[in-house]
Amino acid sequence: MRKITGQLLYEFDRMSRLDNVRVLILAATNFVDCLDERLLRAGRFELVINFENPNREDREAILKSILGAEQVGPYLEKLLSQTEEMSRAGVAQLAHQAAKSALLRSGTESTTSYREDDFIK
Repeated sequence: MRKITGQLLYEFDRMSRLDNVRVLILAATNFVDCLDERLLRAGRFELVINFENPNREDREAILKSILGAEQVGPYLEKLLSQTEEMSRAGVAQLAHQAAKSALLRSGTESTTSYREDDFIK
């Protein structure tokens, strides 16, 4: 992380010396609280926009879109309660990991069915 922060600071300073050049940099993180304060000074990342974690309906939509509504059905309530504090990316990652786990377990089967241990590690 230090190398990335150092490189960003170097690039910011380098760009500030360019004449007649305007640069807009957009960045995203799930860990705003871990951002180095030097990155948030004037002339750098001056605006931080926070997005709330997804509500129950959004988490359900994410899970169903990745895993399939029928397949996730038996585990849906438990998953919704376990993902309450997760970001959208976190919920999607959990779903993708479950799909990968189920696929690896099923081998050559044409249909993939999920088990509880696909979701809970």
